[in-house]
Amino acid sequence: MSTTTRIALIGVAALLLWAAAEVVLVAFAGVLLAVSLRGSSSALGKRLGIPAGAGLALVVAGIVLLGGICFWFLAPRVFEQVDRLGEKLPESLNKLREAASAYGWSKALIEKVTEQSGDIALRESGALLAGATGILSTTFGMIAGAFLALVIGAFLSIQPRPYVQGIAALFPADRRDDVVDTLGAVGRTLQWWVLGKCVSMVAVGISIAVGLWLLDVPLALTLGLLAAVATFVPNFGPLISVLAAALLALTVDPMLCVWVIVLFVAVQLVESYLLTPVVNRETIDMPPALTIVMQLLFAVLFGPLGLLLAAPATAAAIVFVKRLHVEKLAGS
Repeated sequence: MSTTTRIALIGVAALLLWAAAEVVLVAFAGVLLAVSLRGSSSALGKRLGIPAGAGLALVVAGIVLLGGICFWFLAPRVFEQVDRLGEKLPESLNKLREAASAYGWSKALIEKVTEQSGDIALRESGALLAGATGILSTTFGMIAGAFLALVIGAFLSIQPRPYVQGIAALFPADRRDDVVDTLGAVGRTLQWWVLGKCVSMVAVGISIAVGLWLLDVPLALTLGLLAAVATFVPNFGPLISVLAAALLALTVDPMLCVWVIVLFVAVQLVESYLLTPVVNRETIDMPPALTIVMQLLFAVLFGPLGLLLAAPATAAAIVFVKRLHVEKLAGS
């Protein structure tokens, strides 16, 4: 195959991936789930001396059981607190606006923004009403995408070999062993990445919930859960969680808002510089600037799902480039 033909094929493949970006991202989410289940089941199987299939069944059963228990005991309280959070946040924003209005420059800025936002809302009210169907479609699409990711992850975790061999078959015969080894390296990297994120999510969620409870901040459980979920998205996720907690603390006392910010900063420093390096010692070290740039790029190109999966996709891409290109050049 000539170089021109290969470049043309790569270009066509890139266009197809661009056209089906959402499908590719959903499939990648399924891959993340599959490598997590496969890694857990393999480790459990080796420890108990049972086949990998039996280990996979035990892992899935344990996840379902633990999820059911958490839902049974926590869901009613969390749902109640979520409703209260939705009521409290507008009050927090009003207090913040009143505090900012005490200064001349901020008062003029707020009035200008309010005037412009009012004009935009008036012009776009009809468009927003007409777009209600689109919002429902997007919600349905998110649910369908999550279900498809679960299905893809289940099939990949049960029998990954045919898919690995199928991908390797797309490459020249003399490179197929390298491709199989690279896919294995990518799988191990993603396993450690997911493990690190799960540990970080649990640690951050518990630390924030307990800290907010000790500070007597309302809705500590829900805010801790939000912080745990937001930790999955590096850099940007913690900003969302601290903003919600700080605004809620502002309804109680401005000084409490300061202490909440201090709590979040302390927890994030411990997570970023102590916990994550220890857990992710087996994976690659991604430069923070590269991670942020890729997150912004994925968010602009692919939306929220792209932001969610940017970090693990970047980790996988780095392994691919390093194993299939950089090491080949170093060995030549």
